[in-house]
Amino acid sequence: MAVVDPEVGSSRNAILVKSSDYFFVGPDNGLLSLVCEREKALEIVSIEDEKYLQKPVSPVFHGRDIFGPAAAHIANGVPIKSLGPSKKDMQGLDFPGLLKPAPGTLLARVIHIDRFGNIITNIHCEDLAIRNHLQEPKLIQINGVSIENHLQYYEEARKGNLFSLFGSGGYLEIATRQGSASELVGAALGTQVTAYV
Repeated sequence: MAVVDPEVGSSRNAILVKSSDYFFVGPDNGLLSLVCEREKALEIVSIEDEKYLQKPVSPVFHGRDIFGPAAAHIANGVPIKSLGPSKKDMQGLDFPGLLKPAPGTLLARVIHIDRFGNIITNIHCEDLAIRNHLQEPKLIQINGVSIENHLQYYEEARKGNLFSLFGSGGYLEIATRQGSASELVGAALGTQVTAYV
């Protein structure tokens, strides 16, 4: 269940998305379209049947009154078609994709900077998997700064040195030990990152 829902109370739908392995519940505002880039949507249902909702439904707390109860009912074995009618599609987000301008080169973007100043890119470890073998980047460039060290975990790094690693979500991060990588390189959301593999 995911609730990033600035349009709560509006006419946007509440949906359930079924993939081959999972069920996802959330607002139909593009949020679940990001999940479906990795998990193919096999079925989409609009959550409408009031007997599966918390009463009364608050116009500003759908996480508690719609999404939470729907997720609980599905976890307890209620068939997804009981929640409401099927939908053909859902809202998408204009999420930056990877570009491959030349063999061995990926053009990416910064999609998040965490509270530690770690720079998260939109390069997923699956994007660098060749025949089920993970290929590490040889060089990363961001704002004119080159990073050649790719590590497995933060403790391997020397204090103050920039390095890359795959974070817990599987996305390529640029970090520095005991410091802010985003401050060191002047990164912001949307900053271009070039990775050579």
